[in-house]
Amino acid sequence: MEVRLYATLRPIVGGRLVELPDTEASDVRSLIDALIARFPALAGRLLSEAGEIRPYVAVMIDGRDVRHLGGLDAPVPAGAEVDIFPPVAGGAGARVAEAGGAGAGVVKAGGAGVRVVEAGGASAGVARAGGAGARVAKAGGR
Repeated sequence: MEVRLYATLRPIVGGRLVELPDTEASDVRSLIDALIARFPALAGRLLSEAGEIRPYVAVMIDGRDVRHLGGLDAPVPAGAEVDIFPPVAGGAGARVAEAGGAGAGVVKAGGAGVRVVEAGGASAGVARAGGAGARVAKAGGR
């Protein structure tokens, strides 16, 4: 199984991709435990002191936030696409807003005057914007 990591997590694992045997990751908890066993510095970045996924860390299975799939107990199917995003936002005047229903969203914004808005429905989305004055909006249904 390939686990893609982004932003500040990449230097910890030495790149953008970590290969794990499917047998090591039957659920999100075992996936994160396997990553931390190989890269102990990930522990404080991914999990809170209570052992939960930190707020603003997004663990995505096939494009859906695991918080909407059962959290740490969510199953990870063989061959699933796994992405882990640390909390990211920044730049002068960056503005990020999310609203909505059962939608899962991950937003990365950077640069001066960036504005990213995602709104609801039963959709999952990943939006990125960069550069001066960039604007991205996603409004979803199913």
